[in-house]
Amino acid sequence: MLASLDVDDPRLKDQPGRHRRAWTFLRMFRWTVYTTFMALMLFMGVCISVGILANITEQYPELEVPDARPESLGDISALQLKDCREALLRMRQEDLHQTRAALTGEFGRDAFLRQYRTWSRDWRKQFEKLGVSCRLTEYRYDGHPTLGSLAQIYRRLDAIHKNHERLVKRYVTENARPLREVRELFERTGRRIDLSGDQAGSAEH
Repeated sequence: MLASLDVDDPRLKDQPGRHRRAWTFLRMFRWTVYTTFMALMLFMGVCISVGILANITEQYPELEVPDARPESLGDISALQLKDCREALLRMRQEDLHQTRAALTGEFGRDAFLRQYRTWSRDWRKQFEKLGVSCRLTEYRYDGHPTLGSLAQIYRRLDAIHKNHERLVKRYVTENARPLREVRELFERTGRRIDLSGDQAGSAEH
């Protein structure tokens, strides 16, 4: 039976070339899939980062820090004191918002830490500018109890923000995996519940 095979059969001669073409096509297909997947992941990462920043910007527009530094403590008016207090309150709210966002694990570790570093740097610049403009970095506030109280708030916010910064970076780094798993499990169980509900509804009809 082997003797009956024609070694000059063109179909037999073309088999190696056919296998090479099939293998080349398979490799190209794999690279196309990998490239598409990586591009999609990069696009999703950018979208998440932009979404985080847009959400923060919408909730906390740039703080209006008083620009004019009074010549002396006695030159600060009641209106300026009010502006300084409101600016401190806004900065506290923004710091708390960022800390809560980190603890919820709503966003991925890398995307969140990138935007958090940028935000923290900008927050610190605004905070220091506020301290100078409102004269909250003086050593003594004799005869100016309200300004002295604002200076105490300023010093405590400074310490709290530094503690929050260390807490956020450590928490997000150490809990990145379980936070991601919990988020994915919630999404998966939600889809399954919705699917089972749809199937039950179809069975009733």
